[in-house]
Amino acid sequence: MSRSFLVNLIPTLLFRSGLFRVWQAIPRAVRRPLVRLISRRLPTRPRRPEGDTSGPPYAVIGLHTSSTSFGWGVGATVRQLREEGDDPLLVDVAPIFGVGERRTVNVLNGTWDEVHNARTLVIHVNPNQTAYAISGLPKIDWLKHVVVGYFVWELEEIPEDWREIFDCVDEIWCPSTFVRDAFRNSGFDKPMRVISHEITIPEGVAPDRKGFAIPEDKKVFLVAFNYRSGLARKNVLNTIDAFVEAARQRDDIYLLMKTHDAHIHAEEHEQVLEHANNHPRIQFINDDLSNERMWSLVASSDAILSLHRAEGFGLLLKQGILLDKFVVATDWSGSKDFMTGPMAVPVSYNLVPVDDPDGPFATYPHLRWADPDLDDAVKRIIETADRVGTQLKG
Repeated sequence: MSRSFLVNLIPTLLFRSGLFRVWQAIPRAVRRPLVRLISRRLPTRPRRPEGDTSGPPYAVIGLHTSSTSFGWGVGATVRQLREEGDDPLLVDVAPIFGVGERRTVNVLNGTWDEVHNARTLVIHVNPNQTAYAISGLPKIDWLKHVVVGYFVWELEEIPEDWREIFDCVDEIWCPSTFVRDAFRNSGFDKPMRVISHEITIPEGVAPDRKGFAIPEDKKVFLVAFNYRSGLARKNVLNTIDAFVEAARQRDDIYLLMKTHDAHIHAEEHEQVLEHANNHPRIQFINDDLSNERMWSLVASSDAILSLHRAEGFGLLLKQGILLDKFVVATDWSGSKDFMTGPMAVPVSYNLVPVDDPDGPFATYPHLRWADPDLDDAVKRIIETADRVGTQLKG
């Protein structure tokens, strides 16, 4: 049995046969070595001469058919390369991560021979997922190509178990100066490039409050998060608390909570529902929306609310800025690159040790993230509601 066959089989076993909860029950300290065991080992690369950097033709390896932030991110990178005159090959590894539209990895717009002949491979997953992603592909001569890692991270330093990738890539791209600084702070001394997620608004985007069953007479704040990102980092429970407090002071505000992967994180979703306590002005949307419908959801809102503890970029926040929505957000990490202008509503914070005992950041208590000031958040929500025009979108 080949390694790529085994890696392509895993999502069928875990995500499509209902065994994902069993996998989740295994401690992370056990899961990670298991993933490493089936993943192809990445060789250390000799340092390239100064000036011998990435260039076309490119093959971009990522979650191209996923509706998660990884899918958004890789799409933005592809658009950037196309604007620069290249037409990159799209290698979709979404299936081996249990998302996307297909059963196995594939080249969406070319052949494997073309991938093998590409000068540059752009790996658009996390450093600790790179070996696993590559293991799902037909064998690639890692040392033949220039290898670029497009990586996102949410804290001030890169975890120790990610740093082994430093010797396996020639260059790193990232979406924000915050992420760039995190890699630099952690000792990466090869070329780096900040490629912001330059998101394009699809044609015909329009609000659809009726279609989403959103009240026409309320000032709507939108929160969106993926349960895989962790409740603590997204600060979901405190966000609900801040809204509930603001809602006590005025009756015209409404919270719309768009979740992702609630069906495979049932316990966390139940915790969020219990915390919301059937509040009459909190609405949940748990559907997997298309790109167009997600844009429509943002257009149907009056403001974005993100009391995050850390963001590598903040795709939803950028969407809100592009659509001239107010964005009430923690004034820290990757989103600071574009949180400027009259629509940006920063929330003050303190930096505190990471506290995520049951989440994906459990092993990083020595690092820091933001603790948003909830009193300030309540004040900003109310002030933003005052600024929303009396003519609501319908």
